[in-house]
Amino acid sequence: MKAKFKITGGSVIGVDHIHYGFNNQDSFNIARSKNRIVGMVTDGCGSGEKSEFGSIFASQWLPWFIADYDGPIDDEAMLFFGKEICRKMNCIMDVMGIMKDYKPNFIMNHFLFTVLGFIIEENETYIFGSGDGIYMINNSLIIIDPDDGKDRNDLDFISNAPDYISYKLLGTEVDFKVLETVQNKTLDSLIVGTDGLEDIDRKQKHILKDGMIQKGIDQFLNPKYLKDNAIQERLNVLGKTNNQLKDDTTLLVVTSKD
Repeated sequence: MKAKFKITGGSVIGVDHIHYGFNNQDSFNIARSKNRIVGMVTDGCGSGEKSEFGSIFASQWLPWFIADYDGPIDDEAMLFFGKEICRKMNCIMDVMGIMKDYKPNFIMNHFLFTVLGFIIEENETYIFGSGDGIYMINNSLIIIDPDDGKDRNDLDFISNAPDYISYKLLGTEVDFKVLETVQNKTLDSLIVGTDGLEDIDRKQKHILKDGMIQKGIDQFLNPKYLKDNAIQERLNVLGKTNNQLKDDTTLLVVTSKD
């Protein structure tokens, strides 16, 4: 596919993860084929022992699978992508020799991750995923709340518990969904990120160590951050230097070349 958009990104470990000795459980990737550009961010469950295992696998495999998919992007495709990534996770466990009785435990500790991404085709861009995250289309911010649509009075209700696609392996009906479709002729910019971006949104008026105001998520649309490694450097400043980001924070930025 002839590129009409510039795509950059970055990821930084959260302060809380450093404090507790965790790894960065976020990951991201971009895949390009003849007909599509696919970008994705993944966020491993913080309570899993090695959630980065599944998060990294998903971000490195699924974008390429979607980019090469020979069919339209619709509800049927979303169901297919969910089934295929779960089939792959099952294959990984089989290759590792994980016994059937231990698989649920392995899934809970290694394969719980959220997915949020975009699929750019010739005329349309699709935002899709499962779980939580944040995206911004042309400066319009959407925060995906994992509690939306759930009954808070339900005895089984647990707050801030995203629908992980790997729950399918445990018998729960969870699927990827197209969250929004945008005509490319109206798309000037797009940001997709993990829920760690909420710290940037909440603390946008905070003063950093250099005396400058932190600013919000839209700062990443500044041309100076669209150069190679510039987003990563900015995330390092906000996170590692200023301790502003409690959670792992990852984002991809898409801007029109027109």
